[in-house]
Amino acid sequence: MSTLRPIAALLFALTASAIAPTQIPQELLGSWTGTSEANRNEKLVIEKNAIVIADDRMPLKLQAPGVLVFGDGDDGERAEFKVAGDTLTLTIEGMALQYRRAGAAPKPAERRTDKPAEQPAAGGTDNPLAKAPAADRFARAFTGREIQLTLAGTAADGYRGTLVFRGTEYPAEAKAADNELTGRFRAGQSWFDFTANLTGDHLKLESGGATYDLDAPALPKAPDNPLAGGGTPPGDAPVPGGTTPPELPDVFAGKCERFDHPRGWFAFEMPPGWTVHSQDDTGMVLNPGLGPTDTLDAILGLMWGRLEKQDHNVPVAKVIESKLPQLRAALAEQGLTVGEPEGRIETFRGKDVPGAVLVLRGQTQNGQAVQVWFGGIAKRDAWISVSGVLLASAEAKYLPKLKRIFTSLEPKPPERNAKAEAALAGVTFASVQSGRVVKSSHAATYAFGAGGSVTRRLMSNVSTEPGMPGVMTDAETTGNYEVCGDVLYLYFASGQETGQIVLQGGQAVAIRIGNGEYPRQ
Repeated sequence: MSTLRPIAALLFALTASAIAPTQIPQELLGSWTGTSEANRNEKLVIEKNAIVIADDRMPLKLQAPGVLVFGDGDDGERAEFKVAGDTLTLTIEGMALQYRRAGAAPKPAERRTDKPAEQPAAGGTDNPLAKAPAADRFARAFTGREIQLTLAGTAADGYRGTLVFRGTEYPAEAKAADNELTGRFRAGQSWFDFTANLTGDHLKLESGGATYDLDAPALPKAPDNPLAGGGTPPGDAPVPGGTTPPELPDVFAGKCERFDHPRGWFAFEMPPGWTVHSQDDTGMVLNPGLGPTDTLDAILGLMWGRLEKQDHNVPVAKVIESKLPQLRAALAEQGLTVGEPEGRIETFRGKDVPGAVLVLRGQTQNGQAVQVWFGGIAKRDAWISVSGVLLASAEAKYLPKLKRIFTSLEPKPPERNAKAEAALAGVTFASVQSGRVVKSSHAATYAFGAGGSVTRRLMSNVSTEPGMPGVMTDAETTGNYEVCGDVLYLYFASGQETGQIVLQGGQAVAIRIGNGEYPRQ
């Protein structure tokens, strides 16, 4: 399963709307100053229902957790946002712009660079036959009781990340020497030191005279040889011990209607009165019969995608367990404090293949009790999950019906489409868009080559002040692609993108990635 999406994407992306009004989060309010190359020194003021950029004032609303809309209605300009300490990241039309809260001290290691993001190394693309570098021992999430340290980076360049303690997140940075980690974290305007010692996957952290024990999932190992040990297909690994898993208890037994995914990827039994509220190529949100005036006391839905290579031939329960630290951190970012799993992650009988269930209990920032319920299934090299964030008072109303969807799932992952892959070779797709919030133009091209290679080029021209020349960025990166059914998977070093091939008369006339459509050139 992908690093966060199978467990957390639906949950943490939607949790806030399940437990809080759809208003601008408090952490966004205030004055910000641009620090990226494209928006350096730009002044930004975010109010409860408006945004002010220079002298331009526009309406502002929270369209969904993590998503803002500038301008009138839902047709305004869409921007994804993330706040980490005093740093705000706005992603507009694929371009990430960073801001620092007014009055906050700059990060010690913050420096200006004119090198475009994702610039390929000299000499072209990486050697696909070269041995992959070993996973960094410190660049992962370590979790203990009421504390989590998540770092990214390398021993040579240092590490940056977050320290979460009792639900509060603090920016952190550190350096490593052998098994020793020396770092600091910021609380308010003050920095505090910490040290840590790593033994295997166990981290002992000390700060202010207190000691904390944290653990991380084992570092990824090389995928098992699929021809060894009987050839179990990826994602269909047997239950440990070879026993038949039990049936999931407390499943709704009433009459349901069959739901088939419009592109044939899966089917399940839809409870009476439930409908699909919204969906895209990676997930759907369900409406459990709520009307316009009903209280939103549960968020329910499904997510799906491709398994990562290291998760092939691994029982689903083990995959979910390995992602638990990331899930807990993602939930904490959305204001949910959860405890340890309710019992162990168990495997239950499914309609086609078995699936595993994770249950977490916790509370919101205002003290409301919630349950996070997740059921995951894998078939071949694909996964699908059924997830819910429910107020404790709503569990009896929704959970049995959510379990019915999980136990009736019929995964039908599309087969590899070699014909469509070959049809993309030698074709380029491109799109150009102009921004209304930041005076800008953005162009993106995807050029497909022989042998499954694809080159993505992102070009932007952003004007930070009226009448002044814009800042140009031009970044190009090369990766690989594959097609399953009409689903297009793009694999870059920065992550995976998922889209759809638009076919007319058997020819690919466009590709869709996220909310963007890229016509054939």
